[in-house]
Amino acid sequence: MNLRDLLALAIKVAGLVLIVLLLSKLPEYLKGYLVLEKMTGESGLWVYLVPLMIPLSLAVLFLTFPYSISDRLVTRKTSFSSAKLRDVEVLAIRLLGLILLYFAISDLAYHMSSLMLTNSDAGQEMGVVPYDLSYLVATVVEMVFSLVLLLGAKSVQALLHRLER
Repeated sequence: MNLRDLLALAIKVAGLVLIVLLLSKLPEYLKGYLVLEKMTGESGLWVYLVPLMIPLSLAVLFLTFPYSISDRLVTRKTSFSSAKLRDVEVLAIRLLGLILLYFAISDLAYHMSSLMLTNSDAGQEMGVVPYDLSYLVATVVEMVFSLVLLLGAKSVQALLHRLER
C-alpha cells in the first residue's frame, strides 16, 4: 500500500464520518426549522438546507473521487513503507486543514443565513436579538487557519520542528 492508497482510504472514511455527522444534526435542524416556521408563518427552508448541503456535497465528493483528491494532496508517489515521516506529517497536517475547512464552510453558511434572517423583516418582527457578529468573525478566523494548514502544510511542519528543538 502506498501513500496515495492510504490517503484515499482516509478520504473515504472522512466521507462516511461527514454523513454520520450530518445525520446526527438533522433533528436539531428540523426542530429549528419548525420553530421558525411557527413563529414567522413563512417557510425559511433554505436557511436550514444550505448548511446541510455543504457537508453532504463534500461527503459525496469524498466517497466518489478519493483518488483524485489524494492525487492533489500527495505530490509524489512513494510506497508507504519507505515514506519518510516528514511526508506523512505533511499529509496529516493537510488532512487536518481539510477537516477544519469543512467545518468552517458549514459554519459560515449557517452564520451567514442566520445573519440574513436576523436582518430581514421577518427576523425583526420576531423580536430576535441582533445577530452576534463574533460568531461570524470566529468562523472566518477558523477558515483562514484551516487554509494555512491546508496550503502551507510544509511551512507549518517546518515551524513545528523548529519549536521541538
